[in-house]
Amino acid sequence: MPRATSKNTRVGVNVTVTGDAEVDRKFAETFIFEARKLVRKASRAGAKELLKEAKARVPVRTGVLKKALKVRALKRSRFNKISPGARVIAGSPARGPAYYAHMVEFGTVRMRARPFLRPAMEETKAAVKAAFRDTLKELLK
Repeated sequence: MPRATSKNTRVGVNVTVTGDAEVDRKFAETFIFEARKLVRKASRAGAKELLKEAKARVPVRTGVLKKALKVRALKRSRFNKISPGARVIAGSPARGPAYYAHMVEFGTVRMRARPFLRPAMEETKAAVKAAFRDTLKELLK
């Protein structure tokens, strides 16, 4: 059985919104720094949907891991490309009270895996996309 480390704990969702001519047109009219802000807000709205489901699925023994689940913004790019986003994190793998989140998600040699984040992601893909799209539409009005 492979050993779980903090390097293999990333679970990501890429959202591509296509086919909405109104959103495409208004998005093209905005400036790059405004577009980044809009995408960041829409990404956070989608990540909050995932966070709700992950908190409902996380195994609770002391409640520390459940409290440590948060939505954080991705680091901003210094270049003129639109790549902001958000992610759901469970503390820091090096420090913090929920350092063991990856061990719960993937298991260890002595403990079976009790995944909560990956099933939550699979369950809420449609809701995440809908929240992203609806928030972006609302912000572009």
